[in-house]
Amino acid sequence: MKSLGHKVTLIAPAIGDKRNLTGIQLRYVPLVDMKYIRPLSFILIAPFFILNFLSKNKPDAVICFDLYSAPTIVPSLRLFGIPVFLYLNSIISEDMKALKRNKLLTFIAGLSFNLNIKLSNFVGCVSEPVKEYVVR
Repeated sequence: MKSLGHKVTLIAPAIGDKRNLTGIQLRYVPLVDMKYIRPLSFILIAPFFILNFLSKNKPDAVICFDLYSAPTIVPSLRLFGIPVFLYLNSIISEDMKALKRNKLLTFIAGLSFNLNIKLSNFVGCVSEPVKEYVVR
């Protein structure tokens, strides 16, 4: 994207070491760094962080990656009328099964996954099985 002349900003959860990427702005969403509270804090803080960022910066589009664990981000972006390109590299039901998540969490993640797909302007899939899962 940068090589095509676009300004690129990466917004990511503030987990682990912070990186410096040449030519790419990095913005980290602050989190409550406690094991079970960290994901919930991301879900609650990220939309406000992103909306604040968007109020100061007007991107042409936003690319998101596998946001089933962050159900508030795509709807927040769409409130601003910003096109969302959602890139998926996994099948949510298989992820939840592999992680041994309970049925309620699996159900909520599935709803979020489907909502994000419906609200996105474009969905890209890393493989044919992921594409088939999304299309049905």
